[in-house]
Amino acid sequence: MLNPKINFLEFIESLPNMEKTRNFYSLKGYSLKPFEELLSNFKLSYRPKLRFSIVGTNGKGSLAHYLNTVLQSKYSVGLYTSPHLIHPYERIRINGQNVQDFILDEILNGMSIETQTKLKNYSYFEIFTLFCLLSFQELKLDYEIFEAGLGGRLDATKLVQSEVVILTKIDLDHMQILGSTKEKILLEKLGICNSSTKKIYALDPLNDKLKNIIQEFAKQNSFELEIFKQDDSSSNYLDISYQLANFILRKEGISLDTSILNKNWKDFPRPPGRLELINNIPLIVYDTGHNPGACENLLKDLNKIYPNKSWDCMLSILPDKDVLGIYKIFQNAKNVETVYVSHFPPFSLDLIPNGISIANENHWVKTLKSNIKSERPTLVCGSFRVYRLLKEMFANE
Repeated sequence: MLNPKINFLEFIESLPNMEKTRNFYSLKGYSLKPFEELLSNFKLSYRPKLRFSIVGTNGKGSLAHYLNTVLQSKYSVGLYTSPHLIHPYERIRINGQNVQDFILDEILNGMSIETQTKLKNYSYFEIFTLFCLLSFQELKLDYEIFEAGLGGRLDATKLVQSEVVILTKIDLDHMQILGSTKEKILLEKLGICNSSTKKIYALDPLNDKLKNIIQEFAKQNSFELEIFKQDDSSSNYLDISYQLANFILRKEGISLDTSILNKNWKDFPRPPGRLELINNIPLIVYDTGHNPGACENLLKDLNKIYPNKSWDCMLSILPDKDVLGIYKIFQNAKNVETVYVSHFPPFSLDLIPNGISIANENHWVKTLKSNIKSERPTLVCGSFRVYRLLKEMFANE
């Protein structure tokens, strides 16, 4: 009798998922050793021309997007990112397309019942990382790009053994796990380096103390180091991410058409959820910014892209974030008129002084519709979780 077919999505949704529970304290005492032992049971011998690992607090997703997009102009490329905006299969992208469900289903159903049972002892992120590696292995891609999920030293993507590690902007986030200072967070991120790492690329932290830590770390571990100083004329963080991606590809000597490398960030599609223009008249912009540093830069970037615009901001902030700190940035910004705060699960239920509360999803939709009717420029940000609501709303218009 044949074993019943298992659906990968149903299987993985049954696993512990900290992105949903926000129970990051469960990482206390966590070790990569069990996951490393699991990986050793699979034949993962294929190595692409190069593997890139991306760590940092802000800008990982946009950098991954531009690296992937430019490389794709000539090569086969696998991209692994998290979290997803709408569908879990966005996490594994092959040549710009979400992995097809049958690929993951076939891999899962090709395993013995004993192995399938063993997988249930691991987390959602660990098993997604495993299946990403298995699907990339099957397709034998030219280049592979991995965005770390959380930190670096204890992140499952550390075990992909990337030759190139890229460090984006460091800021205060996930402090209960990564540390209470930028210096501690930086060292956690750099901990993704491994025995295969040859080179580190770092976005200039514009902070001498952080730069010294990066330089000393590279020196002690005999890693080559390239620090990228952004162009002062950069128009926004997407521009900076594109410049960094371009810098890395040129430095690595990857053979690409000069006409591609000479393009501007505006010549490529924007990464979903990053300064994404949802609607033109009236202006509706969505961004995933969810920590004070990212939100501060976001407002500056909006001022550059849309000068003299005054925004209504709809914030949806998860409870493990600096809710009050983020709110104050928007409340005090000169280009912000009104601040609305989602006040329903899974978002923070803490009352914000002077904040206009949004009580539930229906209220959220009504608020945005009211802004559209009155033609108010609106920024939606603070969490990946409202992106689906936003997209569904405009799909139904």
